[in-house]
Amino acid sequence: MWLLAPWLVGSSVAMAWEAIGPERGHVLDAAVCRDDVWVATRAGVMRADLDLTRWTRDARFPGDTRSLACAGDDLYAASPGAVVRIGDEAPLWTSTEDHAVDLAVSGGALLAAIRGPEAGLYRLTEGALQRTLAVDPWRVAVRDDAVLIGTTDAGALRSTDGGRTFTTLRAEGAVPAVTWQGDVPWLALADGRILADGQEVAAVSKGQVRALVPVEGGVLAVVAGEEGGENRLLVGNNEGFERVDRDAVDTDPGQVDYTGAWALPGGRALVGTFRRGPLLWDGGLATARAGFQATITGGVAVDDAGRMLLALMGTGLYATPDGVRWTALHGSTSAVTDSVAVVPVREGLAVLDFDGIGLWRSDGPWERRAGGGEGRERRGSHLVDLAEDAEGRWWAIDQRGGLWLREGEAWTRCATTGGLHLDGRGAGLRLFTRDGVRTPGDCVARWPSDPDAPAGLDPVGSRADGGWLATAGALYRDGARVADLPQAPVSALAAGPRAALVGLKDGRVFECAADCVALTTVSGEPAGLGWLKRDLVWVMEAAGTLWVSSGAGTPTPGSRRYEGRLRGSPMELERAPWSREGRSAVGGAGPAVAPRVVAPPPPVEAPASRPMDGWVGLAALGLAGLWAVVMLKR
Repeated sequence: MWLLAPWLVGSSVAMAWEAIGPERGHVLDAAVCRDDVWVATRAGVMRADLDLTRWTRDARFPGDTRSLACAGDDLYAASPGAVVRIGDEAPLWTSTEDHAVDLAVSGGALLAAIRGPEAGLYRLTEGALQRTLAVDPWRVAVRDDAVLIGTTDAGALRSTDGGRTFTTLRAEGAVPAVTWQGDVPWLALADGRILADGQEVAAVSKGQVRALVPVEGGVLAVVAGEEGGENRLLVGNNEGFERVDRDAVDTDPGQVDYTGAWALPGGRALVGTFRRGPLLWDGGLATARAGFQATITGGVAVDDAGRMLLALMGTGLYATPDGVRWTALHGSTSAVTDSVAVVPVREGLAVLDFDGIGLWRSDGPWERRAGGGEGRERRGSHLVDLAEDAEGRWWAIDQRGGLWLREGEAWTRCATTGGLHLDGRGAGLRLFTRDGVRTPGDCVARWPSDPDAPAGLDPVGSRADGGWLATAGALYRDGARVADLPQAPVSALAAGPRAALVGLKDGRVFECAADCVALTTVSGEPAGLGWLKRDLVWVMEAAGTLWVSSGAGTPTPGSRRYEGRLRGSPMELERAPWSREGRSAVGGAGPAVAPRVVAPPPPVEAPASRPMDGWVGLAALGLAGLWAVVMLKR
């Protein structure tokens, strides 16, 4: 077993890890209980107190949680095909074809709105599962034992006994949103009308109300715009509704898309957004996302000057020179759509997106270049990886594994299939294919095999950068084996003059020179890693958080990768293409010398209750030869 290998004994380092970067994320659902608020995101579940002043991750929830509910000390989560009570060993409900779109607790039972072949409202109690309604549900709202349910085609129904029996409020049609304001039921119809106790009080045009929530003096309504239109937030009462001004939400460019709203004590509400994380309604909108790093990585890299560019799917581009100061680069100035990779080139950093390539020059404006390739989706560019050789030529791989060369302003196809990924740059560029590792050639002649690549290498689970090559079990430099690694696929590698950083697919991260030192473990495979200025190590999760070493101490967990399937969701913004994860590059030159760190503490498990999903506890381990790190403060 690799943990007993002699190279690892005493070869680990105590480092604290700080979550940095933009506090953003996509709010899918929320639950409010006692003194806590939980929010489901693509990167896991976040928790805050009722004042929403600080968010942390909760590791107990499934990584693909879509819906939440709570009552007393019980927490419930729905993921595709399952409903669980947090802390139980077995799920309460599972299915291969059905899924829960909403959860609520009433009458001592969990109510699950299930979509699929066995659609209905299910009442789950200890040891019992009962379908109380055979409808295709949309949303559920509860107030003590009173229950409202809106359906996709059977109107709305009401229960006064905790969901055991129902009477009809509206006999037909779609009811995408329901809520209680005191004892009064409110419904939103598919045609835009809003009803209070059966009477029309407002009507919206060019959109559909997707959420209603009671607040001080009235009701908040989240309106999903028609295709191509923007979402908007309305507030009102029986006398009518008015639009909420959102110009002062934050300084980020681009529009704010609302995903839902959930009642908080005191007539307040949590308002979810697609890009900006949670907002607080308390008579007006305000940001409430301190610590809310819950995004999907669309690429990350560091340029030759040490500046990092972070691309977040559906959220935007952010640049930093030091991990402290962040500048939003998206919006009308960059013209970059959703990114799939960020890679360093001579001219700066190239961002591959759905429409082509954006070139970021730190000393000038953005430049757009044509994309290419072939793929399975309808979009402007199918390129998913790019690298630059020693002659300055750009090579790329498309969704089908084809190899392409940029000649002038056009792309020429050099191979139709077989390409896996491009690693390194310049003379260190390597092409990984299904039959091995290759060094740069030209478009008509086959790229020759890399003579330094070890025999029997698995190209899928191997990485190369700057003369280093990492594969399951070993690290090589210029063809010579220099250190042992665990027998696990490699997902990221960053080369420095004297050391290399290696990220394994299972989330473990090492610093390697004469031997390999365990640094930390992230959940899921690292999307990228490297060094910032002041020799700070950074590790980016594929979904969730950018971590930077910040001194001796205990690492804190991050998030699990988001697999992205949501069948039949009533929320359009929860669907593709945002669920597609990008691939990221490595970056940073790294330290020239690695000073030693002495007397590290023994292993310490991360708390089970924090932070986020699927976390296997990060450890601050043993003794190693790693440089001293400097405390990085946000």
